[in-house]
Amino acid sequence: MKLGLVLECDSSGADELVLTCFARRLAPGIHVQSTALGSKKELFNNGTEAAAELVESSKCDLVLIAWDLKPYWGKVAPNCEAEADELREKIESLAPATAARIKLLCLTWELETWLIADPRAVNAHLST
Repeated sequence: MKLGLVLECDSSGADELVLTCFARRLAPGIHVQSTALGSKKELFNNGTEAAAELVESSKCDLVLIAWDLKPYWGKVAPNCEAEADELREKIESLAPATAARIKLLCLTWELETWLIADPRAVNAHLST
């Protein structure tokens, strides 16, 4: 399986490293290809196009567009669903076969919080 990730971080940023590691632990042998857009604003402006490119050109079986709800990027969304609606509208404009392979992953708190919340996960990751 080939998984595509569209992320708000910079290339080799925390989101890319953690989600790639997480995917490989869940599905050993998975191939992960990431597109790091550098900011939440860029993800919302260009994320669906990047996801479509991963499906159509890179032949990813599934693409996750992943972002943190907080911090906000110019407008305060009450929850992940409110922000996801903006991306859903853009995904709906894509070819149906492409749109079906794109999923949304909104993290209520920054991804780095996952590591801080579970010291065992940090220790396990650092010991590999």
